[in-house]
Amino acid sequence: MSRIIRAGSNIQSRSRTMNSNTANALVSPGKILILLAVMTLITACTKTQAPEQLVFADPNQAMVSLVYIAEAQGYFRDENLSVTYKKFTSGRDAMNSVLAGEADVGVATEFPFANNLLQGKPLRILGTLYRTNLNDAVVARRDRGIQGAADLAGKRIGVTPNTNSEFMLSTMLREEAIPEDKVTRVPLKPEQMVDALERGEVDGIATWSPHIVDAQERFASDQTSTLRTPGYIALSLLGVRFATLAEKHEALQRLIRALVRAEDFVNAHRDEALQIVVDHLAIEQPEKLQEAWPELKFQVRLDNVLLSVLANEGRWLAARATPQQPVPDYQATLAPEFLEAVRPQYVTVQQ
Repeated sequence: MSRIIRAGSNIQSRSRTMNSNTANALVSPGKILILLAVMTLITACTKTQAPEQLVFADPNQAMVSLVYIAEAQGYFRDENLSVTYKKFTSGRDAMNSVLAGEADVGVATEFPFANNLLQGKPLRILGTLYRTNLNDAVVARRDRGIQGAADLAGKRIGVTPNTNSEFMLSTMLREEAIPEDKVTRVPLKPEQMVDALERGEVDGIATWSPHIVDAQERFASDQTSTLRTPGYIALSLLGVRFATLAEKHEALQRLIRALVRAEDFVNAHRDEALQIVVDHLAIEQPEKLQEAWPELKFQVRLDNVLLSVLANEGRWLAARATPQQPVPDYQATLAPEFLEAVRPQYVTVQQ
């Protein structure tokens, strides 16, 4: 019996040795490296096959330049981000598409944001894209006696109601001490502006680019006056619905990284950036944009300038509302976490 026990003991010993050798073979460093390489390859392939998706509401204007440049320079591709464009003729319509859930993210001037947020719409602001005081103007006929802003009293001016251009007109009238009821506002859609001016149905139009350029090109250079006010600065803002912050968090983070790179590119290569925008917008006569280009500041920011502009426009809108409405806390509508993760120094909002 003792021999049988010893034999069993030997068998068990050999079995343990074999299991130990097998285990060592399974976890050998070479096999681990191969396994890691395969997993890395699979992950890379998955990223290539499944980029993050965004539907972008595009007002098709120079204020969206950083988006066009990021696309042209391959920054979206570098971020494994696929952007699908929905085209609009105004930022207001673009943001309405975002609010309707037809687009994930969009760009507009600050005014549609101030208006929508006053109404309690669930928008959030990711950052500015550019700022300028050249985006809006009154283009007026000189044969109607309009040489400067002081001549607007008693005139018929085409406006698109509840837009930044109407706010700009009100700012201009206030600076000239002209009562608002001394100017007749003629409501027009943006695409109706230039034709109405040419037909003489209005004495001037308060509008934005590219309609400003279109109006200037319909007349000889000495037939119109282009009036601007230093009291108004236009900002283009990147915005989303509140729910999209969580639903598309990774895609939005990649978008901001690409746009910050686009800002760096503009600062280093202004002329090349201009050509990208001209080509994207298919501008047949780019001279006007070339003239304005040095004055356009392309900056991805969240700062107090933004909050000040929103508050001023919010007060103007609230006073005109029926019934009057309280001005919202616009700072609470900012979503700074995306820009803070890329360039924290670009977030300078203070109480």
